[in-house]
Amino acid sequence: DEFDKWHFDIFEYCEILGESASPFWIQIIPIDGLLEKFSIADQNFVSLINGIVNTTYEQNSYHNLTKIVELTRNFHYFTKTGNFMKHFSDLNIMSAFLACLLCDI
Repeated sequence: DEFDKWHFDIFEYCEILGESASPFWIQIIPIDGLLEKFSIADQNFVSLINGIVNTTYEQNSYHNLTKIVELTRNFHYFTKTGNFMKHFSDLNIMSAFLACLLCDI
């Protein structure tokens, strides 16, 4: 999967995404089974993501989908390739993903 490779083209990916962050989050969060581990319904998580993006990132061009996708995807990449998962708890990983989403807010 290209998503898990270093040479992943974040700009091309964001161009395909358009204005919606949902497909990205739906792709990345289940990878570690975090929603299931914390009993979070997919739709509730998507609503949270969309609420944050729609109320924050549409009002400030610096806070944009490309920045968030790049930061989160890079965190994902380094947790996978750097074996951070064996050092972090599920709560640490979920917190870090949410921190990526909420950076600069």
